[in-house]
Amino acid sequence: MLVGLNRLIAIAKEVEEKYRAKKLGDNEVFKSANINIESIYLYIENTVNIVSSSAEIGPETKARAIEYIENIRLELA
Repeated sequence: MLVGLNRLIAIAKEVEEKYRAKKLGDNEVFKSANINIESIYLYIENTVNIVSSSAEIGPETKARAIEYIENIRLELA
């Protein structure tokens, strides 16, 4: 599960960099073909499900992790 979260964080950072480049007007850096948003949404949903169902994570940590993951989803929208 931690490997999955680490991969999600890496993907989120990559998306954030490309999103920032787009917002700064550098459209050559951000091309919609470079990011499959549906795959990212699916990965985020799977991660939320894994975190939610994990018995190894305490309720407070679980809530914070899910909140962080949901914020990523909202920023992509």
